[in-house]
Amino acid sequence: GLSINELDQFPNQVQPYFIPASLPQQTVATEEQLQKMFGNETRFFQTQKYELIPFSLSWINNESARSVAFRTRGLSSFEMNRNWFLTDNEVSSNAYTEEDEPFNRFLNEKYQVYHEFSIGFAREVTMFNRWQAGLNTLLIGFSPKAIFAGMYSDVRYQSNYTASNGMWENTRQLQARTSGDIDRYLFDLVFSDPAEQAYQNRFQKDSNLEINGYGIGLDAGLTYIIPLGDDLSLLSINRAPLRKSLRFSFAITDLGLVRYNNNPGAWSSQTDPRTYEHLPDHTSLYFGHPGELFQYLGEDVSEHSIYENIEKDDIYPFFVQLPTQLHLGTVFQYQWISSMLDLNYRFNPSGFEAKGWLYSAGTELRLLDFLPLRGSIQLSPDKLVSYGIGAALDLNFIYLSAAVRIMHPEDNEPGWYANTVSALGLQIRI
Repeated sequence: GLSINELDQFPNQVQPYFIPASLPQQTVATEEQLQKMFGNETRFFQTQKYELIPFSLSWINNESARSVAFRTRGLSSFEMNRNWFLTDNEVSSNAYTEEDEPFNRFLNEKYQVYHEFSIGFAREVTMFNRWQAGLNTLLIGFSPKAIFAGMYSDVRYQSNYTASNGMWENTRQLQARTSGDIDRYLFDLVFSDPAEQAYQNRFQKDSNLEINGYGIGLDAGLTYIIPLGDDLSLLSINRAPLRKSLRFSFAITDLGLVRYNNNPGAWSSQTDPRTYEHLPDHTSLYFGHPGELFQYLGEDVSEHSIYENIEKDDIYPFFVQLPTQLHLGTVFQYQWISSMLDLNYRFNPSGFEAKGWLYSAGTELRLLDFLPLRGSIQLSPDKLVSYGIGAALDLNFIYLSAAVRIMHPEDNEPGWYANTVSALGLQIRI
């Protein structure tokens, strides 16, 4: 997350993760920084995501709605364990035996960007609505989408140390799937150019506009609306918005996959066993910029040997699943207050977040009809709690909104951090 005291630096903080400019300078990690990263945990992960909708258009009538939209999404994520920074003074080979589990260090990275064009359709299920009494209404909607993929990489690196006669016996292995300029960058880094030169040669601001693969996806859902009390809005000719209702919804999103076929590559490397008297130290911070892992290992005195026998195993196209999610929700609306509960299950997270249920609860207040105020609380499968605040300006023909989600990562850490920022959104209604 980004400290809320530094939100004015948000664009500069986020840009390097998605618009490559240069590799980060090696920075020595301080104890304070390591404590901030790991706290009392043995693993640290960071995921940066963005979503940009430059254009969307919808048509709505009494019984159905149609839409078209263009969206760009990006992800930069990494995970590493605390062992990466433990020193020989903190871990002694004499404390281990050959029967013990190896002392393991790992560093994994994912990066992907894709653009999608979707067509949406929603309408009442009139047959169902005629079967049941009352004014209850069932709506169904679906949105197929075509996906055009930018760069992609999924890199897994592991270094295992086994105790043997008071010494450390080490083996290392790397597995990588890449496509686009990241694959070209790795090729140059391995076979010719130094890291910074290879980076400048291969990464451009428009690297993610090159189409490296194609895919298809689907979003679909159901909403069941129960009007409450004397709210008869559904009977009116113009279908005025309900003011008193209970809604239940079910949806599945990002059901689909992407096939990467432009400069695809599968890389691997495994070193021969090496013996160390002392556990090698690592002191440099890792930031998680695209392509950084390859430079980070190459500039480390003890880890750069992974490149001695690295090979490109194949150049065949490969498939990657979209981050499919299941959504279950309910909304209770009464006049100027609405409360919601949402359960969201991650089947295959795009980053290194845990699989499982994401729980969210929130409230919207419309004390002034044109000024909705929102607040929420969220619990992730990683047991992280965050709080959301937002507001909007609803003038019927124009709608502006913004929100921020903040969290306090550890009880013993000062300050709050923004882990989600929704920049100004604009809708024009005709």
